Amino acid sequence: MKQPASSNVAAETIATYVNESRTVVASESLLGRQLGKVQNEGSLHYMMSKFKKALPGSDAEAFISYCSQEMSSSVCKNIASKTPLWREMRYGRITASKLYEASRCSTTEGSLVNAILGASKVKNNVAMERGIRLEKDVLKEVERKLRTKINRSGLILIPENPIFGASPDGISENAVFEVKCPVLREVI
Repeated sequence: MKQPASSNVAAETIATYVNESRTVVASESLLGRQLGKVQNEGSLHYMMSKFKKALPGSDAEAFISYCSQEMSSSVCKNIASKTPLWREMRYGRITASKLYEASRCSTTEGSLVNAILGASKVKNNVAMERGIRLEKDVLKEVERKLRTKINRSGLILIPENPIFGASPDGISENAVFEVKCPVLREVI
């Protein structure tokens, strides 16, 4: 899990976020705190700002190539779920939950783009709340039945495809788990 660590190294930097191996993945400046922002080296917004300065006038392919070179593997490793850093890192990325929709999108009104950019939010319904409530118990039961350890997962990114991300519910040595808890038996 990413934790803020106090920093007295520079007056400008007031918090540094590190991963499990104590690798810096983001830093928060005094100005950033006042604006409510963390400069994260893996966020697409931050990388776009750097890209525009480094290669003005370049195209989307050049941006993706730039991002894949700039993203360190420490940034890509398991960003804790449902944290401000997790939300920021998902912003502008096509996540696994939106991948199918993105591959089939033929509308021009922009609802998918709005969802990816965070302009629209899906409200949790009764079925979604049920799934959230049961997720831990389901993973424990799967662990028991498969006799394997399932680790909770946050956002996973890979530098080779920097615009994609995934937040699976769990990962074992040999499998990735996404828990679904349908209300109706017919759904199964």
